[in-house]
Amino acid sequence: MLQRIRVAALALVLGAGALAAGPTAAAAAPVPSISTVGLRPAAPIVVFDKDVAVTFTFTTRFAEKAELKLNGAAVPVTSSRIRGGLKWTGTKSFGASAAGKWTYTATAFGDGEATKTGSFEVVKALTTRIAGFKAEPGRVTRGKPIKVAGRLLADGKAYPGQSVSITFRERGSDDYREVTKVTSGRGGWFSANVRARSTGWWRAEFAATATARGTVSDSDRVDVRRPTLASRISGFDVRPEPVDKGDRLRFSGTLRAERRGGLSGQRVSIFFRADGSRRWEYVTSDVTGRGGRFSATATAQKSGWWRAEYRGTRGVDGTVSRPDRVQVNEPKKDTRLIKFDAYPSRPSAAAP
Repeated sequence: MLQRIRVAALALVLGAGALAAGPTAAAAAPVPSISTVGLRPAAPIVVFDKDVAVTFTFTTRFAEKAELKLNGAAVPVTSSRIRGGLKWTGTKSFGASAAGKWTYTATAFGDGEATKTGSFEVVKALTTRIAGFKAEPGRVTRGKPIKVAGRLLADGKAYPGQSVSITFRERGSDDYREVTKVTSGRGGWFSANVRARSTGWWRAEFAATATARGTVSDSDRVDVRRPTLASRISGFDVRPEPVDKGDRLRFSGTLRAERRGGLSGQRVSIFFRADGSRRWEYVTSDVTGRGGRFSATATAQKSGWWRAEYRGTRGVDGTVSRPDRVQVNEPKKDTRLIKFDAYPSRPSAAAP
């Protein structure tokens, strides 16, 4: 009997201990957590002509409710189940008038609260312009280089580090094609050397980017002419040499053009420079005949140098011959016997 009483008492004690330990053994409710807020498109938010819709997303754990505020104003959010929690999404549109700094606050509610804050910028797209674009020289031989240059500006200020396309439209065509690309440097300046192969218009183009509007410069025309041919005067000769003052000199030679041989129908001038002088003076000229040959005459007056010059014509460069020196001498005086007499001599007197 005594043993039964002891067992019952022990059971009561153990039961009471179990009841007392129950509340402290139960697990505490987890505290909610929240992720960083993501923006799509990413900041800064650039506004062009239309409003930009921005999507805000964040995730929570151990929370059945959440809110999002932008500059203190609530933005409606919706949730969807993901592994381990909920994904929350909210959307707001921004126009050009919303440019400036914005703050956001995302809060998760559960057995307590969790908050994430941050900020982002809304900016208006930059307005760009290409100033002072030039293509020089304005007239050039085909295949020769020209320089194209200008300055890229954004909202009136230098816009360095940007890619600029140099394009060309040939005369008779409606389309511009890209020739090369350059990068704007300090002060927004850019330049490039390109070869001109046909007459047409050059311009610079800046394509729109995520933060700036595109722009196109004014066009600048460059006229391209055919390459000129080199010419030369071969076999230039002055005869006779030496010569007496007052006698006639004869000049001859041949005018030739590269890839065309003798050049006929062209005027070649003869110039003279007296010994001790630095000045070449025009004396006479002749028009080349068949095979480019020419000849002329002049009176010899002084010793000095003679040369032939060709001024050139359309498509052919001018040229100057090698000089040829002629010694001019004073003519010898004319001497002749005017009168001659011969008489017999008288005999000498005999000696006594």
